Amino acid sequence: MSLKLAAFDQEAAKGVQMTFSLDGTPAKGTLDLSTPLGTRMASVQWRERMAVLRTSEGEQPFDSLDALTRHVLGEPLPIPALMAWLEGAPAPGQPWEGQTPGNQEQFTQAGWQVDLRARDSGYIDAQRAPTATQRGITLRVRIDH
Repeated sequence: MSLKLAAFDQEAAKGVQMTFSLDGTPAKGTLDLSTPLGTRMASVQWRERMAVLRTSEGEQPFDSLDALTRHVLGEPLPIPALMAWLEGAPAPGQPWEGQTPGNQEQFTQAGWQVDLRARDSGYIDAQRAPTATQRGITLRVRIDH
């Protein structure tokens, strides 16, 4: 996974690359994050209304996955929606709009423009445009089947 955060306000642009293992459902799951060379950086477990970040420094609880990803990356990531995107569709129960009516390969959901056209080749791209209150984000996920 690569994540590019645009410069915003007093924050410089930054990029992050990591490997990940994601398991579970939007209601309960785990996410393990490692460096590209395989060193574990963190482990995240969540259930409704709670997420826990585990690092070499210990455990830290958060009220939600959004709060946890905002703490770690400076911006929230839509992990529950990402789980559906990895499966090749918009997240159920959340409104979405296709580039063309019914198009589930290119759509907008939760403020993200999602492109699943290269999913069969192992890639998912998503972008959140910058606004007056948030920085722009580009997310690229490589899927190992």
